Amino acid sequence: MPALTDLEISKIINRLIQGSEQQTRAMRNVDDDFTLDFIDIDNFIEVLYSLLESNNYLVSEDEQDVESDSCNNFTFTQEFPNFLVNGKRIISAEIDKRLPASLSANSEPFAGVTHYRPMYLGREKDSVDGGINLNLQSIYDNEIKLVCWSDNLMMARKLASLFESIMQKYYWVLRKYVPVLVYTGRKNTIVTDNYGDSRYFGIPLHYFVRTNERFILKENELKNIKISHSIG
Repeated sequence: MPALTDLEISKIINRLIQGSEQQTRAMRNVDDDFTLDFIDIDNFIEVLYSLLESNNYLVSEDEQDVESDSCNNFTFTQEFPNFLVNGKRIISAEIDKRLPASLSANSEPFAGVTHYRPMYLGREKDSVDGGINLNLQSIYDNEIKLVCWSDNLMMARKLASLFESIMQKYYWVLRKYVPVLVYTGRKNTIVTDNYGDSRYFGIPLHYFVRTNERFILKENELKNIKISHSIG
């Protein structure tokens, strides 16, 4: 037998719906939000990569002209450079912080009432397994750190300025996929010799990104849950 009775399943569904109704009403332009292509943070980085690639900002490490003083393209990698980057221009990306969203009127990033529970968006009949499907949404506050690397400090600064201008230029393209995108500024310069034969300078750029990450909970999934535990 499933661990959850029909009554328990009904209570879970009602709590999901009722517990989110007030928050849903408090959101501005909720109906408009449904028309947007909201995605999770990993897909947001993929969208950013595609935007850079399609506008010819990206080159492979082998294609870079290391003798040039111009700064109009770079290599983009997630987390940290995974190859020797002597004389090359690199931007690395990582998710530096991720928490349940803090929602409050006029609140600063990472301030307000923390949104721990999934938000109910609506229901529809499950044409495959029967019962209903609940459309839910979790909201996260993410901080993305992008580090602009070069073995020349001035080149690292130029690369940081280039990326800042790209993010300003295509701000509304990226906002199609996330409800909040805020540039929170440059941080202290990193100096390291981990990625080449000489010192490398990294200029960190930090962006606050709120993601509305949607998913479906099937009533049939609740019926199939079987829980085993021991007490004592």
